[in-house]
Amino acid sequence: MEVKKVTYSGLDTEDVTRQLEDGNDKMVAKGWTVQREDMLSSSTVRVTYVRGEMDEDDEEAMAALESMED
Repeated sequence: MEVKKVTYSGLDTEDVTRQLEDGNDKMVAKGWTVQREDMLSSSTVRVTYVRGEMDEDDEEAMAALESMED
């Protein structure tokens, strides 16, 4: 499984929302799936995209990350 993190920053919420939507459309067209979106501020969003199949190591790593966030 491939993982890619992209940070979108804009002038304001409307600007970053437009960038996010455009970016998501482009990534989905390339075979990526949105796994997680984190709003870092009113004008910055970090998105984690994944592509490919998860193997056992990927599943364990994802479970560890999710438990750290709780």
